[in-house]
Amino acid sequence: MRWFWLRHCLIDPAAGTESVLYSFCGQQNCTDGAQPGSSLIDIDGTLYGTTEAGGNESCQQAFGCGTVFSIDENNGTETVLYSFCTQQNCTDGQSPSSSLIDVDGTLYGTTYVGGAFDGGTLFSLNLNTGTQAVGYSFCAQKRCKDGSNP
Repeated sequence: MRWFWLRHCLIDPAAGTESVLYSFCGQQNCTDGAQPGSSLIDIDGTLYGTTEAGGNESCQQAFGCGTVFSIDENNGTETVLYSFCTQQNCTDGQSPSSSLIDVDGTLYGTTYVGGAFDGGTLFSLNLNTGTQAVGYSFCAQKRCKDGSNP
């Protein structure tokens, strides 16, 4: 059985209460993303994360190709920063499932599939320009000696 995570929430440890910040798949065809499963990072009061599905539906997944998103902690506004599989044959990656890291205003993460060899990607997303780039496409070596599906 596969679990479908449809929201992100905050938990107040002192009070033991939960506050839902955003419920995913609230837009038609889940263009806002679906199935968030990785941890979030906080950069100056904005949360950043990935969804494995939702966003662009041009890939072979029934529920979309995944997104990178942000959520404003103060008002719960969600913004899709990037929808995967917008390039032909999903060379930009598909189904991000890892947590993101921030290095000087650029987010880095991995996708499980997609890329030049369909073995997944290491990608970056510049928060200032919105530019997504693939740093590496896995399974580039014979018999995937460089690994696949990170």
